[in-house]
Amino acid sequence: MKCSVIFIAVILFFVSGCSTGRYVFSSNPDGASIYFRDPQTNKKFLLGSSPLEYSKSSLDSKKAFLVVFEKQGYLPTSVPIAPTDEILTTVNVNMEVNPNGLSDASSTINGLVGQLFRTQKLIYQKQYKTAILELDRILEEKPWVTQAHIMKGTSYYLMNEMQSAIESWKKALTLDPKNHELTKFLADKNINLE
Repeated sequence: MKCSVIFIAVILFFVSGCSTGRYVFSSNPDGASIYFRDPQTNKKFLLGSSPLEYSKSSLDSKKAFLVVFEKQGYLPTSVPIAPTDEILTTVNVNMEVNPNGLSDASSTINGLVGQLFRTQKLIYQKQYKTAILELDRILEEKPWVTQAHIMKGTSYYLMNEMQSAIESWKKALTLDPKNHELTKFLADKNINLE
């Protein structure tokens, strides 16, 4: 019995001594994207999302490096890591809420999607004139939104105002000449924009 306990202890010591070790990354809140920042190139490589266990040998860095935690709505957090011979290195970060909330780009896109969705609902409800007014508001600020031009053309088409529909569709195709959705619709309905 004594021999088997010693044998197990030797095996555990040998296995733990040969192990390459691991990092355990966690964040509060969970779900942050975790990046390894290469110390030589300064490029980021995605490791996964928190909580995450990662083999030390997979990072192949003999020098200190940074691990970056990023999550939408929170400020990015960088943690310097010094390579050690320890079997387990635990890294836990408390992320700070970004006082600006979503990034400006995300906020703009989310707002635009919401506007287009509400306008599409008006078209389904056959409130074409109201939809056109909403689309004009969108296009006043963002004339590059192809989908708004398409929806405006469709609203005119459903009101049997073909000349206005064609003008809107031409603008859409100027912005996106290969728009499959619109070109297929025009071909199916046998509508010539000339």
